[in-house]
Amino acid sequence: NITVFFQDSLTQQHLSGANVELLGVDNLTETGSQYNITMNSINLEQGINVLIINAQLENYTSQIFQFFIKLNERDTEFELYINNLQHFESDTLNVVINEILNITVFFQDSLTQQHLSGANVELLGVNNLTETGSQYNIMINSINLKQGINVLIINAQLENYTSQTFQFFIKLNERDTEFELYVNNIQHFESDTLDVVINEILNISVFFHDNITQQHLSGASVELLGVDNLTETGNYYNITISTNDLEQGINVFIISAYLSNFTSQTFQFFIDLNDRDTTLLLFVNATLTFDGNTIIIKTNETLSVSVFYRDSLTDTHLSGASVELLGVDNLTETVSSYILTITTQNLNPGVTKFTITAQSNNFQSQTIQFNVKVVERATELQLFLNWEIKTSDPVIELPLGSILNITIKFTENQSGLFIRNSLIQLIGESLSINFIENLNYKQHSFILNTTILKIGVNLLTITANATSFQIETTYLRITINKITAVISFASGDPYINIIPGESVKLRIMLNDSDFGAHINNAKVNYRWTYGKGNLTDPDNDGIFEVDLLEIPEGSYTITITASAGDNYNFKSYEITVSAIRPLQEDQSWIVYVLSGGIVGLVSIFSVYQLHFKYPLLVRKIRKLRKKIRKGKKMKPMMISKREETIEIVLQNQTKILDFESENKYPNKIEKPNKKNVMGS
Repeated sequence: NITVFFQDSLTQQHLSGANVELLGVDNLTETGSQYNITMNSINLEQGINVLIINAQLENYTSQIFQFFIKLNERDTEFELYINNLQHFESDTLNVVINEILNITVFFQDSLTQQHLSGANVELLGVNNLTETGSQYNIMINSINLKQGINVLIINAQLENYTSQTFQFFIKLNERDTEFELYVNNIQHFESDTLDVVINEILNISVFFHDNITQQHLSGASVELLGVDNLTETGNYYNITISTNDLEQGINVFIISAYLSNFTSQTFQFFIDLNDRDTTLLLFVNATLTFDGNTIIIKTNETLSVSVFYRDSLTDTHLSGASVELLGVDNLTETVSSYILTITTQNLNPGVTKFTITAQSNNFQSQTIQFNVKVVERATELQLFLNWEIKTSDPVIELPLGSILNITIKFTENQSGLFIRNSLIQLIGESLSINFIENLNYKQHSFILNTTILKIGVNLLTITANATSFQIETTYLRITINKITAVISFASGDPYINIIPGESVKLRIMLNDSDFGAHINNAKVNYRWTYGKGNLTDPDNDGIFEVDLLEIPEGSYTITITASAGDNYNFKSYEITVSAIRPLQEDQSWIVYVLSGGIVGLVSIFSVYQLHFKYPLLVRKIRKLRKKIRKGKKMKPMMISKREETIEIVLQNQTKILDFESENKYPNKIEKPNKKNVMGS
């Protein structure tokens, strides 16, 4: 039952005969001092419904009221039983092969605890559950499940009731197994490393058996991954490999053992085919360089790289090795070293990391890294906006349509010389502009028309880039304002005095204060107590006119507004028209009397606010504070100690209590002797 009260804001009276409508439904019926409509929630949609009531009556402001109705489903409860044992959300049930699972679901109303009949209850990906009495059932065989964790989801739905989704897990377990590895009749464990050399034969044996019975598992698939399957021999599996087939260094081997309905086993071990030890020395520009060292050079210089790769035992040069500066080139072998020359022209400014690798068959590989830092020449950038230097404060504010001269001086920091052939760019706000180089003035510049920028804040980036020089970047903020437009009265004075019943001609001019031009083709409106309208420019001279006829007695404010597109910013303008009858000669004394009375009231109120509204003690304190603030001399004051003040107050309180006890029930009240009082 929806009831609306639509009243006059001043009188609080009911507004009769209004058009009050529930949008999209029907009009409300007026009943006494209210409007009513009744609706059934069955006509609403599930979830949030947006309802809007619109109330209108001529000569009254319309009202729009929006509210929301949420149509909720009825809550439900869900219980799951498997083989007569209750299970909860995300439970895990452990089963084995060929086990029958009886799944029972209870789907009930949460309030009444009644069975919800006719619901759609489905074991997703399997089948729907069958309704039996007050429950839903389904039977499944674990043989249809996958080995390991199986995710099962039951979804229960019934119209106008909350759906339920229940997830649980069934783990199909395998029988546990054991795995043992022997290499050359020596047992090894997970992740062990075997040290071997060239021309050695490795006999690998695997024992794979049932964990409970300790029986050998025959017919299993046992594989040395990437090599070959192991051969079953009696109660173990066997394979033979040669170290000649291995790579130098660490070799990773994985053995996988699998048999259906038994847990698989994966066994990883390592075989290290050892190389002979080596040494590596690095010289850059004839300077011994260690791993991680940084070489600093300037642009257009060369690097001479020399590498000595030797046998650690004999300290002899290793000939025929592969020595490479990664990503660049191989080093050239000389009598006792490997050399390479590179130029910094091919390097980017900053730090470049280089890696040298040295390899030789049956010898230990070596890797060394070093850094080359190419230093660019420092630069300096100066920014000028409309010939004003703005390097430290790159901010400017302009009206739309103005011209901005952006000038950049890009020089070398030490010498101050102009850097030729530089690329100076203005980027941002969908702009990408290259500056024009002027060799005569040794600068780069660009003339920017602000009409290509958006109104508001424009964030731009200026980058200066030249080969072998540091990049300079500055961030420019240009604020573009709408053109300031001014509304003015043609006669200059916005105050007009007339006699009631006379007419007034309003003549309005629009001026562009930023560029000093008149604004034509604008839309000018006025609004006052008796309505609103448009001003026109009949002569197309930029003066907009309108006549207000027979203005009644009173004082009126006429508000002028204007618009001339999105590029102008107008502020409203007010004209005051006073239509007042002149006072008669014999009534002027009334004015004087009223003026005098008003002046008197204002004076009294001012004195009270400034002085008498404060208690006497407060006024004395304020007076004392003013004297202290102005530095005036004050009369000497007696200042008591805190202890003395407390003692005096206690004595006074004691006297008051004694007096009250003596005069608790006085026989009469005597009038004090005025003479004695004055004397005291």
